[in-house]
Amino acid sequence: MDPNGEKGTDWIAQPKLTVAKRQTLTIDARKAKPVDITVPARGAVQRLAAPGYSVKAGDTEYDNSWFLDSYKDFRTAHLGPALPAGRLFRQ
Repeated sequence: MDPNGEKGTDWIAQPKLTVAKRQTLTIDARKAKPVDITVPARGAVQRLAAPGYSVKAGDTEYDNSWFLDSYKDFRTAHLGPALPAGRLFRQ
């Protein structure tokens, strides 16, 4: 547990989860992998990091995003099956 975020941020998403019975989920932040973002401009300076995603379910779209100072020590993991084409958008 890192309540102050001093060791970084782990973002673990499972965009498709069916809750049809009593069940237990195990979420292991050690499975998250570092994000490495680069741009082609040599003199570019990062001012902000804003990872996000949207999931479509029928006519409804669910969005989630974070605003961070940078991608330093930012890690992500995807849980569950891949979604069909056109249902998950990441940025």
